[in-house]
Amino acid sequence: MVMGCCGTMLGFKKIEWADIRQEINDPSAFIKRVLNFDVTTMSEALLKKVRDKWFKMPEFNPKIVT
Repeated sequence: MVMGCCGTMLGFKKIEWADIRQEINDPSAFIKRVLNFDVTTMSEALLKKVRDKWFKMPEFNPKIVT
C-alpha cells in the first residue's frame, strides 16, 4: 500500500506489486529518485489522486503502517 502510494507520486505507470518490484529492482536508483522527489512540484491532479486513492483508505494510517 505504501509502495503503491509512492509509485503513484513518482509516476509509475502500473502500481501492482509485480510492477513496483520492477521499478525498485535497483534499490540505490530508487532511493535516489525518492530523495530527489520534490513534493512542492506535485500537480493538483496528482495530489487529488493520492488523497482520493490512498489517504482515504482507513488502513493507510501511520499507526498501522509501520
